[in-house]
Amino acid sequence: MHMNIRDRSTVARLLFALALSATLLFGSLLGGIAVAQEGTPEATPAVTYSPEEARFARLGGMLADVLAEYGTPDWTDDGLVGYNSRILGGIDTITMVFYDPAERVRSYMLIYLERPEELNDPARIAQVVADVAPRDGRCATEPDDDNLLGEEVYLCQSDGLKGVFSPDDLLSFEVVGDDGAYNYAVDPTDDAYFEIVVRMGSDGIPGPPTPVPTPTPPPPPPLTKTYPAVKDVAKLVDGSIEAGTPLSVTGTILDIRLSETGTILVMDIPGDEESVLVLAENQDDLTGVSIGELWTVYGIYTGFVCEDGCSATIQVVKLG
Repeated sequence: MHMNIRDRSTVARLLFALALSATLLFGSLLGGIAVAQEGTPEATPAVTYSPEEARFARLGGMLADVLAEYGTPDWTDDGLVGYNSRILGGIDTITMVFYDPAERVRSYMLIYLERPEELNDPARIAQVVADVAPRDGRCATEPDDDNLLGEEVYLCQSDGLKGVFSPDDLLSFEVVGDDGAYNYAVDPTDDAYFEIVVRMGSDGIPGPPTPVPTPTPPPPPPLTKTYPAVKDVAKLVDGSIEAGTPLSVTGTILDIRLSETGTILVMDIPGDEESVLVLAENQDDLTGVSIGELWTVYGIYTGFVCEDGCSATIQVVKLG
């Protein structure tokens, strides 16, 4: 990664170029009339880079070049080298360089313990990014509003990055994008530090949809809550219970008779003093129901009849 930290000869050439530019600018101001008479000088040609030069010690370059440019890391981890202090865009920066199994630089994380005042200016952020991005990189000046990489993400393009990473490589980095695309995100993480992340791709991989929890239906109320058990069975035949009242009784089946509308279960319901005969009219399947067995009838009280004794009548809803 190129950090604007050069050897002495490079610095000397840079200072010479700056001095020469200042001299030419001063001369042009003094000799403006002569320039106007002689015509406009040709524009300085734009600097061009080979793909290798564009990536050298930067995003898409090789780890070995980063180490040659930066020196010995202050710390290392799996797929990562870190430096406690690098000057990027003129600002002291904690710099983390991430690389893939082929030792190609796949991303940078630039960290500040708190946001420097200078980095409130998007142009200064772009200068910092320019020191780790490919030298031929071109970035948007306005953030992209529709991506999964953060709230403030700038999309970029580099010819020098083309062909370096395959679509499968990008997927392994959890990003997607066209060939040569990269981006930088301003403070995309939710922590106490200020960070700039420079990485491949132009968008993130959509995560799995958030599962919508299926509400667990509440358990049905017990039948005895809907059909309360009759505690005093004498009330079944003394008129104390209104027709239409839901209730339940438990007793022994004495007989099973066919009726015009179904089956009548003749049941003996024991009470505190005497038992009561119940005629339970049933329309459901009676498979497994036999005379002499103890069953509970959940149903609707329909009244009572008195012929040689009184019998309560119940419309069966469920046998249990």
